Amino acid sequence: MLDKRTQVCYTFDPLQLKANLATVKSSVQNVIEPQVGMQNKVTYKEIDWCKQRDNRSCGVWCLVVLELLLSESPWADSLYKVQPYLRMRYLYKAIAVQETEVAHDED
Repeated sequence: MLDKRTQVCYTFDPLQLKANLATVKSSVQNVIEPQVGMQNKVTYKEIDWCKQRDNRSCGVWCLVVLELLLSESPWADSLYKVQPYLRMRYLYKAIAVQETEVAHDED
């Protein structure tokens, strides 16, 4: 997530692999920074407080981290225990968005 106001880009890889984080940073530097007129002005901060514990929940943790950053809420390890709930929560949100788009398309 790139916060243009603070000029900070938060990078996150659910597996916490340095190679993946380096790829994300390089991609943002080469593609996003020029697009938003912020070349060489961005500070990068790696999110290291959430680590995927299985081989199938990367999307859920990416959404959780994004939601926490946007809402300026703190991480809590207890979130690991509610992963099934979070998966369903995001599924229902996605369905609601699709239903809204279908309703607009029918107008």
